[in-house]
Amino acid sequence: MELLNKTDIDMKFKWIILCCVAAFFSGCDQQNKQENKVHIYGTIEEQTGKVVEMSFNGAASDFGTSRNMMLQVDATGHFDTTFYLDKPEYFNIERNTIYLTPGDELECKICSSNSSESVFSGKGYEANMYMRHRLFPKGGSFLEGGRNIFADFSKMKDYILTQAAQRKKELESLVNVSSDFKKLEFGRITADIINSFDFYPSYAPLRLKEKREKCVARVDSIRYFLDSLALTLNEEYLLDVAVVRQLVKKHKGLNWCPAIQEWLHIGNLSRKIGNNMHVDTLERVTKEISLITREDYRDELYFAINQVKGMLPGSPVVDVALKTTDGKEIKLSDLKGKILYLDFWATWCGPCCYEAPFFEQLAEKFVGEDIEFISISIDEDMEKWLAYLQKDEKKTAQYNSLDSALKEKWNIRGIPRFILIDREFKMLNSNAPRPSGKSTEQYLRELIQK
Repeated sequence: MELLNKTDIDMKFKWIILCCVAAFFSGCDQQNKQENKVHIYGTIEEQTGKVVEMSFNGAASDFGTSRNMMLQVDATGHFDTTFYLDKPEYFNIERNTIYLTPGDELECKICSSNSSESVFSGKGYEANMYMRHRLFPKGGSFLEGGRNIFADFSKMKDYILTQAAQRKKELESLVNVSSDFKKLEFGRITADIINSFDFYPSYAPLRLKEKREKCVARVDSIRYFLDSLALTLNEEYLLDVAVVRQLVKKHKGLNWCPAIQEWLHIGNLSRKIGNNMHVDTLERVTKEISLITREDYRDELYFAINQVKGMLPGSPVVDVALKTTDGKEIKLSDLKGKILYLDFWATWCGPCCYEAPFFEQLAEKFVGEDIEFISISIDEDMEKWLAYLQKDEKKTAQYNSLDSALKEKWNIRGIPRFILIDREFKMLNSNAPRPSGKSTEQYLRELIQK
């Protein structure tokens, strides 16, 4: 039998210890990962067979969309997704703001409109049952889109403060929510008070038939109160609340703390990141981003940079799938050879429909020229798209596309959007002038002559 010397025993002992330590930390990692898991499932109203975006809505969401997720809704309206969170965060699904915490097991019935209420059950339900009564920043918060307007401004003020007090009472009564959630939501209530008065001059003239100047003067009469109230929100963590961010941007002149001032500065920096930014601008912005201390802000800005890189002039175009009016599938690259002037639109988009006749008129002027006019609808309902084309016949080439690359690679998040691609299928202008523009025809003629 072979005898082990002391050195061999020491080596084997160390190896056993290392294996135990590795196993311990591996187990800890698995446990932490399990604890950070979020399981969210249920139904989304009127979205059967579609992909619905669940968008991150924290402070960093103003700078990029890297944390947004796509929910696949099946033919019965159900979705089911699991992901991991390091800490509680706000997200949006349709018109709903939800609050997700690591470990949540949340069943949802998500409603797409304001006419009905979403319902939640399971772990994490209480915060989200409260959140379903969320107020809409762009709807004037407690004004609810102008429905709650009083001719007597003192009554208007009392109504807003009463609504806020009721909301605070409801929030205080919650049991199965964290103190952090309550702090954030108390901040939301305060911001909603100010936001209601901020929107009063927009809604009141329509309801009361009065001049906007009078309505502005009423709000100005309590401006000291509103500014003092705003500065009670002078904490960086409250930037995770959307209406607080809107308030800060609207009242930049207040004495905000350094962290909020930095957030405002980063917002200015993020607005420089555009599809038509020049390479030298890209280099300057990238250098500034590297100096930002908050990792989540940096990550979103780098993500935004990567999104637009492929849309810079001269970049090779990422191909997308198109569907013809008779149901055939082709690639955009199948149409290359001429300059391509693309019109991204949808039947439900008013500004798109306004631009359509101008697009058709321009196309008529360039018949036989080295440019192709192509309309690409992003309608999810193919039947509505086809029915629209039957009523409003077009002479330009008509296609439909639901290719995810349009959002993920082309960064198309708003329409109408016009894009120009050169003869070699490289980007010319990813934010091209609208057909209705007075100088658009001349601009296109100069491109053809190059």
